[in-house]
Amino acid sequence: MSGAKYDAALSLALARPQGGNVEVSVRLRSPLTADEVTAFQRLGFADADTRRRVLFGALPPDALGGLAKLDKVAQLSLVQKMAPNIQKL
Repeated sequence: MSGAKYDAALSLALARPQGGNVEVSVRLRSPLTADEVTAFQRLGFADADTRRRVLFGALPPDALGGLAKLDKVAQLSLVQKMAPNIQKL
């Protein structure tokens, strides 16, 4: 697996497999071509578009290695839920 493009949170999540798909964001080095848009949409990135540089999708862990090998991909990150900012009054 080519983990050099994984952020720390994604590397940690993959070290402790939970089963199922992993929600990731993909930062691209350059805009996608029309053919690349189709390929990324087939992988599960429904939001792939020639104008976007960050894509979001849920993929099986074994698909991430192939994705990381693509020159177009700059970084793969784990999508994390943000906790609401709760303040005590």
